[in-house]
Amino acid sequence: MILAALLALAAAQAEPIKCKAGPIDQSFGGTEWLVYACDDGRSVLTRAKDGNPAAPFYFILAATEKGHELYGEGTGDQAASDAAYADLQKLDEAAIAELYAKAVAAALKP
Repeated sequence: MILAALLALAAAQAEPIKCKAGPIDQSFGGTEWLVYACDDGRSVLTRAKDGNPAAPFYFILAATEKGHELYGEGTGDQAASDAAYADLQKLDEAAIAELYAKAVAAALKP
């Protein structure tokens, strides 16, 4: 699942990206998610934490020339993933940059 989305994101870019920096805990749609920063310097991947009814599910806020596009995929509870999707759609560029920075900072902690 995640591989397919990363490949789609990579198709829009010159080479594949990796989203390994982090994670940080974040709540979207009333459920808990793990947020990772991607190595393109702007994109963010979030996946449902264990115990989240949306699991298995992930979203990618993929950086584009016009900002970010939201992609998601999974087979968990649709109501839970829909609620998270609604919250993620509301994030502006500053909020996405803040998530990215927090995930990078978490990865740097010993």
